[in-house]
Amino acid sequence: MNLREILAASAIDKSELIILLCHALNISKEQLFTNDLEIDECDYSKINDLVKRRLAKEPVAYIVGKKQFYGYDFIVNNNVLVPRPETELIVDYVLDSTLHKDEFNLIDIGTGSGSIAVSIAKNRKKANIFASDINLLSLNLAKKNIELNGVKNIHLFKQDLLQSVSTFYKFDFIVCNPPYISYEEYKNLEKDLYYEPKISLIAPSNGYFYLKQLIYEGKKYLKSKGKLILEHGHKQKEECVNFFQKKGYNSIECLLDLNNINRVTLGQNS
Repeated sequence: MNLREILAASAIDKSELIILLCHALNISKEQLFTNDLEIDECDYSKINDLVKRRLAKEPVAYIVGKKQFYGYDFIVNNNVLVPRPETELIVDYVLDSTLHKDEFNLIDIGTGSGSIAVSIAKNRKKANIFASDINLLSLNLAKKNIELNGVKNIHLFKQDLLQSVSTFYKFDFIVCNPPYISYEEYKNLEKDLYYEPKISLIAPSNGYFYLKQLIYEGKKYLKSKGKLILEHGHKQKEECVNFFQKKGYNSIECLLDLNNINRVTLGQNS
């Protein structure tokens, strides 16, 4: 069977199939389309197994074991969320805010694969970056991604939210993509998301538990003019703004993702 026949016959998205083909054959996209490939029986069987996994709604990133984020490669598995383009808003904001300030302190809470921390560290080599997670398996994966991307200025440690951070240490930025899906919303998610770690998706109090806790506790860990930057669900902007206002943050901003959805809200310490 040749490449064209496989592409024509597949029931999955063609862009996803191309990723799976490159993975199965261990070749680049350029090689895939510049060679008149004939797929032998062994490779076809391998491809077929990968396609079956995708048809069962397993995320492509977990099948191939990697995902691009902010232009960098990250190893991923089902101990961490799949990095998504909307989360790049956090990286964009920090980098835009530090164009003329290479040296700053930042902590990435619930770092998972380390995608946010690593992407910032790659572009701000003098920054002092901390990345934490409650899950040791996530931290082990983040460590691999730090090594893969060759960054030296990230300090990993285990903690739940901000509980292990000394109030004597202050940050210019606290960033987090916390769990923010309610138990009710979880029942109706796309099937792909059920492969991802439940602990990283669901939050009590109708999805607001961790968002509220970070906003209420975060201020004491921020420097003067320091900023707390949080990703949240598309219907959670107003309540997040309300939390920020109640705790006396100023310069509150909401950032839109590529689909024009309010995805990130931030507030500044006085």
